[in-house]
Amino acid sequence: MTGPAALAPGVVRVRLTGGQNNAAGLARALAAIPGLEVLTGPDGPYPNRRQPGHRFYLTVRLTPPPTTEMEGHP
Repeated sequence: MTGPAALAPGVVRVRLTGGQNNAAGLARALAAIPGLEVLTGPDGPYPNRRQPGHRFYLTVRLTPPPTTEMEGHP
């Protein structure tokens, strides 16, 4: 990818650093969180530039929590 890509509202790229098994486990844990949907990833591994290990990327969508209407409130 060259240059910043425009992402839809609520969609973010998340960088993870570590080993491939750890990145996959964290992606599964994040996917279990209500209001967070993993769209792609983990992508990689890419070597870290300044520290040991690798980096991985996830694309996630944050969904707003459901709203509840209070009785008697317009």
